[in-house]
Amino acid sequence: MRSSRFASLLTLTVGLALWTLAPYGGCSCYNPLDSTAGGPTPTAVPPNSPLITNWETPGPSNNYLSNQWGGTAVTSVDAFGSTLLPGLAAGSTLAGGTSGHSYGMSGVIVKDGPPNYPTAEFSVTLGGIQDMLVKYGSFQGLQFSYMWSGTIPVGASFYVVARTSTVSDYGYWRYQIYPTDNAWHILQVYFPNKAGAPKFAQPTWAVAEPWATGTTPSGTKLVQFDFQIQPVTGVSSAYNVVVDDLSFF
Repeated sequence: MRSSRFASLLTLTVGLALWTLAPYGGCSCYNPLDSTAGGPTPTAVPPNSPLITNWETPGPSNNYLSNQWGGTAVTSVDAFGSTLLPGLAAGSTLAGGTSGHSYGMSGVIVKDGPPNYPTAEFSVTLGGIQDMLVKYGSFQGLQFSYMWSGTIPVGASFYVVARTSTVSDYGYWRYQIYPTDNAWHILQVYFPNKAGAPKFAQPTWAVAEPWATGTTPSGTKLVQFDFQIQPVTGVSSAYNVVVDDLSFF
């Protein structure tokens, strides 16, 4: 059963995480809970603006993991031997990006296959969960920059996942990314009810769910976005991925 894949997840709320990007080099990191420790001057961002986080501007909780939508960053790793080290790193070098800081994770994910269903992920939660047609109806999808550092194992990939409140079998909407180099890339993924590609979609094994059910409090809620490392068939493999400039578009 698919839900067994997640039964043994150890969920860790990221607090005072400082990160060295071993074995691919390092970064000058600081305590993300201290908004004065080496970070840029905070700037005001209107609530519910397209920006979710760029890891530069403290959110409502006045730390760099708190985002503009009232959420934060959390991580999960399986209990089968995979490892995950989260934290801040250097930011995007793309035009229009914020080069100060990004956020991500590095480690090793063990090989796939019963009884092990390994997973390693970090999530950006959205506080004050609202009906999607009310708060997200004007947005086309999710935009972000990403970079994979170091050796890319054959078959390496990760999902960006949109979690909603009505899914009960872990069949959330997702899009799979296969890194090809160590450069920064920008990606736009469209919501299922919008015209455009690529698009978030449920896996084929999932119970089909509507993307949005209405504008009442009982409607579908967009809970968080996940970045999930996928295991490489037959072998344990290293990963090192960072994300920056996360926003709706």
